[in-house]
Amino acid sequence: MAQRRELHSQSRQLKVIVESSQETAMLDAEKMSVVLDNLLSNAIDFSPENGEIRLSVSHADGLLRFECVDQGPGIAEEDRQRIFEPFVQGQRVAPAPRQGSGVGLSIVRELVRAMGGTVYLVPQETGAHFRVEIPDEL
Repeated sequence: MAQRRELHSQSRQLKVIVESSQETAMLDAEKMSVVLDNLLSNAIDFSPENGEIRLSVSHADGLLRFECVDQGPGIAEEDRQRIFEPFVQGQRVAPAPRQGSGVGLSIVRELVRAMGGTVYLVPQETGAHFRVEIPDEL
């Protein structure tokens, strides 16, 4: 997944760290690919140059947990409840020009729901931390 966005991240001089337990899991790979691509694209757009983005995958209690954490400005408090709605673009401005339409996170939410999972924003002081939990079908 990170390879698809490699040129994008390199243009911003970002380091993408992928952490995975390399376990086998059953899920809709096409949907999950779109989910992770949207989350990573946002993280790249909002991260400061020379920053880091962490993508991780773990497995516990019958759930696959995917996390995307960046060092950008994060999501403004007033945007947190509506950030997954279509055409909502948060108040915080990306450090680089971007052409988003505000549908990426709503697509993430719908695809995750279609796989029986949940996506949410994990509160933190700086940056954005998105967590996706999908039931493991194994």
